[in-house]
Amino acid sequence: MSRKMLINASEPEEIRVSVVEGSILEEFYVERQSVNTCLGNIYKGRVTNIEPSIGAAFIEFGGPRHGFLHVSDVMHSGDKLPKVGLGATLKEAILEMSQKGLGMTAIVDGDNRVAGLFTDGDLRRTLEKHEDIRGLKVAEVMTRNPRSIGPGRLAAEAAQMMQAHHVSGRLLVVDDDGRLVGAVHVDDLLKAGVI
Repeated sequence: MSRKMLINASEPEEIRVSVVEGSILEEFYVERQSVNTCLGNIYKGRVTNIEPSIGAAFIEFGGPRHGFLHVSDVMHSGDKLPKVGLGATLKEAILEMSQKGLGMTAIVDGDNRVAGLFTDGDLRRTLEKHEDIRGLKVAEVMTRNPRSIGPGRLAAEAAQMMQAHHVSGRLLVVDDDGRLVGAVHVDDLLKAGVI
């Protein structure tokens, strides 16, 4: 079946948009000039990404904020992702954290599953608690079971999670099997215009 978008802009006060598949009306939107909204208020834009899994098209339209940004769009991954193994020393974790500049490092097991998180806050608490940190393993002082989010979730959900759970501006991004795929920092959400 063919899918069509029909736009009726003949009335200056109201614009109607419908999406029709075959002879079935799938979606219908009405915009009134008296109501100022950004949702559905796009008249000319450029499609930058299509996500069939959620039925969304991402459109660059010149607005001040980005809509439908996903965690995977703003996360750090690959070589930019700070992570060390469970057997790493505290020194190795601190060096990784410093080199990657996120104020944290993920601790993963041999299968790249998240075992914990070590943040600059954890470092301060460790220094207060221990006289000599040279022999410590990061697994001894890491935060176990840190908050995480999936890469397909909306970036706005990551911001809400940080606020609701008082997460210190960082979330690990894991796949369905708990394997580390990225990290999101509050600064990434600010730069993207999510918050």
